[in-house]
Amino acid sequence: MMCHMADILVFSDTIPDARPLIEGGCTTPLILLVTNRYDYGIEGPDYEAYTNIMKHAANQSHIWWVVNNPYESYYIRMRGVPLPEERLLQLRPAGVCLLPPASLNSPERPRVALVQPTGPEHLENTFIAPWIKEQGLTEFVRMYRQHYGGPTVLARHRGVLSVPYQTSVMKMYEGLTAGAVFIIPSPTFFVKLLGQHNNSMMVMCCRDLIERHPNDWRQYFDWYHEDFIQAHLMYDSWDELRDIIRDRERSMELIEERRYTGRLAMRRSRQRTLDGYSKLYRAVSQQACDGARKPDVLSQGYEPRG
Repeated sequence: MMCHMADILVFSDTIPDARPLIEGGCTTPLILLVTNRYDYGIEGPDYEAYTNIMKHAANQSHIWWVVNNPYESYYIRMRGVPLPEERLLQLRPAGVCLLPPASLNSPERPRVALVQPTGPEHLENTFIAPWIKEQGLTEFVRMYRQHYGGPTVLARHRGVLSVPYQTSVMKMYEGLTAGAVFIIPSPTFFVKLLGQHNNSMMVMCCRDLIERHPNDWRQYFDWYHEDFIQAHLMYDSWDELRDIIRDRERSMELIEERRYTGRLAMRRSRQRTLDGYSKLYRAVSQQACDGARKPDVLSQGYEPRG
């Protein structure tokens, strides 16, 4: 029944939800929007069967693949699924934020923000928060738990301390759009930290990526990708981070430059994404029209197939 509930079906985030339709031979055009590993929740003896199903899906002309960051297609191919170039698009998040814009005159402007993530294994919790207290930096830092109010709250601050634990997160795209500037380890220092700490101290999804690609891992890692890296303020040591936090005047100048760069990077990225979705839906709607023999599927609305 789900197969025929609409002319185009989109499965986002949890791709295994599409499995029954793929296994069942549904021929309605499907868009698989991969944002969080295509095999999320698939484990043990079922993994080989799932991989074979997705290999079959990759050869079906009515199944389209959209990845929202470069790592996803790399990850899928590394697991033996040959993605079809003619039906594969990389369309990053648009970073849309409908909250009121941040005020540049916020009383929080002189301070940097630290959002402490859920889970004790993040470096923000295991090292940075205690280190800030030990270094006597608490007057320069506003600490938030995971419910911090969204990207416009982050944009009120001088900068946002963050340590990547995924190759990309919505917080980055939304934050850059709103005007937040992330203060993160440089690529060299980030790799050094990964070598010093295991996942119980510094959780990171994709250590194998850096091990396999020591020279080009950044092209799969949006935090450090050439499209976004210039938007961040980076440090090469804890001493350098301490200086950034304490020296408000000097870091403010650098951060304002990064703020402009980040917004510009997101405008460019968003336009590529919107152009890509226009191209995608033109192609998929034409495919649906051909299958349903309708002149314009997007103007028909919902109409169950008999």
